Amino acid sequence: MYDEIYERYRSELAHEDSLINQRISWFLAAQTILFTALAISQENEMEVLMWILAGVGLISSILVLMSVRAAINTFIYWHRRLHCIMDEKVLADQYPQLSRPGSNISPGFAAARWLPVLLGLAWPVFIALHYLR
Repeated sequence: MYDEIYERYRSELAHEDSLINQRISWFLAAQTILFTALAISQENEMEVLMWILAGVGLISSILVLMSVRAAINTFIYWHRRLHCIMDEKVLADQYPQLSRPGSNISPGFAAARWLPVLLGLAWPVFIALHYLR
């Protein structure tokens, strides 16, 4: 009985973890391209393009933050449900990779949670510094 439950929950957790990984990977690639284009547009004094790039960078940061947080919340939801359904002793003995307490899981998502925030804040800071100089 526990094997079937374990496989179903492990599949859900792996799916959410994969979604987070894909979203952050694409986000970082897109941000790299946007920051490169921003530097080129600044060098060539293309003000309108700078504003457009900064807007796209900021909005994409917000959207990725929302989608990553949703996946993290779902991951934590499934992890908690698994702990409610399965006996803790069986879970710890036979399925150690899923027996971690939630307090150990949350810090593992720190980069996924905070990279969109940090890069999202970088866009308005860059524009403000550009106009203050």
